[in-house]
Amino acid sequence: MDFEGLIFASDSFWRDHTIHCLWVYFLGEYLCRSQEFSFMVKSMLPEVEQHLEMIQRFVEADLLYGKNVVSGALEAYKKLINLQGSIRCITALTHDLGYPLKKIQKINKSIGKILPT
Repeated sequence: MDFEGLIFASDSFWRDHTIHCLWVYFLGEYLCRSQEFSFMVKSMLPEVEQHLEMIQRFVEADLLYGKNVVSGALEAYKKLINLQGSIRCITALTHDLGYPLKKIQKINKSIGKILPT
């Protein structure tokens, strides 16, 4: 039996975590992209969007020195905002990474009960 099989066989409640993580991702994308659910889905990066808007206003008003630095910051903020889908994907696919650690603790407790002291 492989390690993952041992971990998940130790629990009476088991689900295929790969499929589960994919369902979490697809459900999240559906909710984020459907206009029907826009009332409950907000931007993950509201502060970044506010900073971007503020910097753009300063640039338009020609109030900033060091425009190379500012344009670099603007591009970084824009990239970050455009990566929200990627951030959601990584979050969905890795949201259960602590689960095997919890299972290992449960296995250790069970083994500790049957081992001689």
